[in-house]
Amino acid sequence: MWLRLRSPNRNQIARECSGEGESSRSIHPLNLLLGGRMKEMFLAIFTWLHLIATVLWIGGIAFILFIALPSAKQIMGSDAGKLMGVISKRFTLVANCSIALLVLTGAAMAVLNNRFSSSAILENNWFIILVVKHILVFTMIVIHFYRGWILSPRIMRTESWQRQASMQRLSMNLVKGSCP
Repeated sequence: MWLRLRSPNRNQIARECSGEGESSRSIHPLNLLLGGRMKEMFLAIFTWLHLIATVLWIGGIAFILFIALPSAKQIMGSDAGKLMGVISKRFTLVANCSIALLVLTGAAMAVLNNRFSSSAILENNWFIILVVKHILVFTMIVIHFYRGWILSPRIMRTESWQRQASMQRLSMNLVKGSCP
């Protein structure tokens, strides 16, 4: 699979579980608890769920930015904001669930993945790439919750239409800047 830089070899996991591995320090504790095939199955399931959550969240952002918003502006003109408000409320639930699923499956994959069991973890290019990805995703999560919990309520409470328009532009620019 193109997303996994190096997948564990089934025979290697079986050797590690049976004690025939390179050394006793290379045996992952979950190999002993779950067994190689069971661990591999859980890792595949969590990876699949992780990817589904990513597609829902990032795909939803892309759909709203590139399809729903321009179409609503084209057809409805100045009333597009009402439609986008309804769409945003519905999408927020999907995004929140996707973020929760990403965090849970990501943590599970970190526990199950052999790449986290090495003492030379900082020398691993995969780990460095993962840290950069997590910084970007964390930034997107912060922007998502800032818009939902702080900026949107402020927009709703603001009476000046000029101030509302300014804050709505800020909200949209945050989304455009957070979308990879």
